[in-house]
Amino acid sequence: VAISGFMFKLVSAADHVTNFTSGVVSGQIARDGGSFGALQSGTLVAGYTEIGLGFYTCNLTSGDIAAQTVALTFSATGISGGTSDPRDFSMVLQRVSGF
Repeated sequence: VAISGFMFKLVSAADHVTNFTSGVVSGQIARDGGSFGALQSGTLVAGYTEIGLGFYTCNLTSGDIAAQTVALTFSATGISGGTSDPRDFSMVLQRVSGF
């Protein structure tokens, strides 16, 4: 099952506190302890939406999360310069046997 509107917050790498806005976001995912790769939904233009105050959303496809465990990492580069701190998540998911 896909997850629509997965939210995450990014902060500036300069001070680790200031909300990071106007960023070009990228994300990666590791499934079931494997190596990191691109999110299926993570195109730079269409995959991420800034909603304000440093928060962004993306849609995780059923292919993205077809696993028992996933680790996600997001980061961004500002359109005027600067970078965000990486933001990491790990999740334990329910997966139907044989999926």
